[in-house]
Amino acid sequence: MFKDIKIKKIEASVPYDVPVTSIASLPDSGKATLEVYFSSKSAYEVDGKNVVVLDIMDNSAGMKAIMLIDSFNNIVDDIKFGLKYRIAGIVSIVDGDDDELPFLDNVKGNKVFFIGALQCYSDTFLGVDIDEFNINLNLQEQYDLVLKYSDYLKDVDFNQIKDMKVSCYDEFVCLLVDGTLFVNGVKQHDNINMIHYIDNHSIIAIGNNNTITCVTKKNISGAEFLNNNNYEYKKIITNEFGIAALTYDGVVIYFGDLYSCVIDYSLYVDVDDIEDAGNGDITIIKNNKKHLLFHSDESIK
Repeated sequence: MFKDIKIKKIEASVPYDVPVTSIASLPDSGKATLEVYFSSKSAYEVDGKNVVVLDIMDNSAGMKAIMLIDSFNNIVDDIKFGLKYRIAGIVSIVDGDDDELPFLDNVKGNKVFFIGALQCYSDTFLGVDIDEFNINLNLQEQYDLVLKYSDYLKDVDFNQIKDMKVSCYDEFVCLLVDGTLFVNGVKQHDNINMIHYIDNHSIIAIGNNNTITCVTKKNISGAEFLNNNNYEYKKIITNEFGIAALTYDGVVIYFGDLYSCVIDYSLYVDVDDIEDAGNGDITIIKNNKKHLLFHSDESIK
């Protein structure tokens, strides 16, 4: 089954300036580059060849991958589950009838990715540092990068885009001017006013009707609390550290980083209004007095 595979050596680097496709859109055969996570690996010796069979996945699908190597060396030992890798190689449908292959039943008749090069890209998106992409690149630079090296924006013009961010879970979030929100090229929400980037783990979508939805896959418990069954909040304040929302019952809900200080939690209830105080703080207006949420002993006169 390996006679048509011309990979003789596994390279330890993959250039970032090459187009990246998804597992779901792979052809039946040909060269490709993927960004994936490994979830299992098994090593075999077959006819004098060292074979490593791996389970790989991205946000679109999963499949089997195979590495043909001279020896079980550090390149295999160094593969870690849960980290993002860029892999380059050849995709092919396995149709061999070799009953002696211990893994044949798992791959026969299916597309398999034969890895020729791999590199850990755990802190990057399309070869760019995640913080660099989210904070320092302007919208045009982000658009050009994503359009060139992925298919997430293949049918989207630049003037349709309002904002875009990426999480450390390899989720590319794009908000269009018309309020449509896409994650990795797939439509997820309508009627969105803005997306708020708290950190690499938390990207929040705020609806035109003041709903709050976390669109990243982690922080589920906090995200569900903030969403509150798609509750339409009275007012929402965002800053570089987090997001504060005021309910119609006068309760303040906060999601994000906290200052190292004592907080008077009585300020969170019976609140009349909230405002952005600057410097990452929130002004609480209660009983005609103003207080700083994270500096509760400093009442604003």
